[in-house]
Amino acid sequence: MAIKLKKLFRHMITKALVLLMMVGGVFIGAWGFYNIAIMEDAYQSENFYETQQFEEDLARLAHNIVEKELVLTDEASILALEIPEEEKSEKVRRLRIIEHNLKQAKDLDYMLVSKMTKRVISNISKSQQTSILDRSIYVRWDYASVETSFNPNFGQNYFSNGINEDIQRLLGLSQHELIVAIKPELDPASLYFGEPYNTFTNFKQHQNEYFIGIIIGLFLILFGTVYLTVFTGNENGRKQFYDYIPFEIQVILAFVSTIPVVAIGEQMHTINQFMDLIPILVALVTSLLFWFFCYLSTVRRIKRGAFFKELLISQVLIKIIEAMTYDRKQGRLKPWLLLLLVAYGGMNMFFILLFLVGFNIGITFLLSLPMFIAFNIIVLLFVNERIRTLNKMMHATKERVNGHINYPLETKSLTREFREWGEELNQQQIGMEKALEEAMKGERMKTELITNVTHDLKNPLTSIINYVDLLKNEEIDSDDAKNYLQILEEKSLRLKSLIEQLVEASKASSGNVEIDLESLDAYVLLQQVIGEYEEAFADKGLIMVMDEPMPPFMIEGDGRLLHRVMDNLMANVAKYALENTRVYISFIEKEKNESHVAIEIKNISKEALNMAPELLTERFIRGDRSRHTEGNGLGLSIAKSLSEAMGASLDIGIDGDLFKATLTFPCIITNAELDQ
Repeated sequence: MAIKLKKLFRHMITKALVLLMMVGGVFIGAWGFYNIAIMEDAYQSENFYETQQFEEDLARLAHNIVEKELVLTDEASILALEIPEEEKSEKVRRLRIIEHNLKQAKDLDYMLVSKMTKRVISNISKSQQTSILDRSIYVRWDYASVETSFNPNFGQNYFSNGINEDIQRLLGLSQHELIVAIKPELDPASLYFGEPYNTFTNFKQHQNEYFIGIIIGLFLILFGTVYLTVFTGNENGRKQFYDYIPFEIQVILAFVSTIPVVAIGEQMHTINQFMDLIPILVALVTSLLFWFFCYLSTVRRIKRGAFFKELLISQVLIKIIEAMTYDRKQGRLKPWLLLLLVAYGGMNMFFILLFLVGFNIGITFLLSLPMFIAFNIIVLLFVNERIRTLNKMMHATKERVNGHINYPLETKSLTREFREWGEELNQQQIGMEKALEEAMKGERMKTELITNVTHDLKNPLTSIINYVDLLKNEEIDSDDAKNYLQILEEKSLRLKSLIEQLVEASKASSGNVEIDLESLDAYVLLQQVIGEYEEAFADKGLIMVMDEPMPPFMIEGDGRLLHRVMDNLMANVAKYALENTRVYISFIEKEKNESHVAIEIKNISKEALNMAPELLTERFIRGDRSRHTEGNGLGLSIAKSLSEAMGASLDIGIDGDLFKATLTFPCIITNAELDQ
């Protein structure tokens, strides 16, 4: 057994490592693909000056030069124009943007030359102007042509082609030509050319690494898929945890897992670095894991030969066909229902074929479609009436199961097929009412019997206690007689306590107690009860371990009844806990789907608890079967009944000699939680 567990554990660890390897492959491949994708322009170009980014930046800056020098000139000229103020403001704003762009282009020199006056507008000195055409990277525009020193295809892409046409139009109107050139040494901090050049160079240096990352990522994913496909499941393999989820639900979960991927993707407008992709990659990997678990579950089902058998749709169809075609009461098939189902499918097939064949015939085509629709509407109405009837019966059955056994079911409104079933349910209801009435009658008789017997016992017992008190006041010389009186007093008081507890247990079990629910601090109430047993705990050397909960542990209950419940639990600890041990009391927040809170009391029993835990809450059942200790076996029974009367519950647990009592209460919804 140990060897099998060891092999199973090793197999699970191997699968987990392979799955982790595949996740790593996704991230590595995404890293390589991201860097290739964002630098696609650099990947397709051997030289930085042949990239589309360089061409577009250079054309945009050239257009800015022409627009500034020939159209906008300066702010004073714009303000002197006789145009609307809004248009002036827009032109000034445009001029400032252009001036900012040209200021950022530190590596760009230009000359704008008038063909008529030979006037030169430039950002370089006259000595540099004469040699501008000697530079390795320059572009020359006039109204009819574009001349470059580095790329014969310059200006051919869609974006720069439009800009070039606009530049040539403006140059032609003013009879100018424009020459722009790049400085021999680029400034690394230049936003337009220096920084993009460094990015291009860095990409080219690491380009092979990105491709290797893509290849490694794809290999890890492919290897992990093949490995897990081969080694997951077999013909006799047991189901894994994900296989217990129906295949259709797995597919739905996988589709739902893609929603965060789409949502995050719609929010991502710009990506500046690979780390910006981490949120969507995490969502994508999570979604892929759902799809991959679905795939592996499908592989295991196919290897077991149970794929179609375990499909939820096939199971539902089989159940429907069985219900419609098999009469369990008479143990035979109902062939007419099967024939009806076949006939419905056959009629639909007939109408569909008629529709397809008569598509070009005219009248046949026109008649087949309405007949198909009318036939299915009639069937739908027929089935809907039966489903409505079935829903009525299911609702009535549910109400009766929930305790409303008098809930009526009108059989006249049921369809003929279900009317007999409905009448049988009503007969069952009558039988349940009679059984309940007999049970209530028996419970009332039992309660009355206990009440009458205890009442008859109280009167003579009261007399005995009174006469014992009188005898104690007499002068009795015999020590034996005094001891006898002491024993008589103790036993009579114990009998009185037993009678009172018997009456209380009877009232609690029948629900005949008055309840006044209010918000209570369980810690404070429990401290009061523990204080009453402080001397008893000290005599037995019991140490109470209880931490004060923060914030206060508020519960809803009846203060008087809850005090009685806790008193019975502490009395049980005082009687049956092992001497010189600790008693632990814990306050547990949010139990049972976070809708309940609990108080847990644990102690070590001095007697062996060789019985089922639920027996300890039955009347007259004691852990001390030898009955050497005081007690009547009613304390826990009364505590359980009173707890249930307040809407709480008392559960008993036994683990060896460890005795555990758990009081569970519904959560009190605070104002802060309501606001949330």
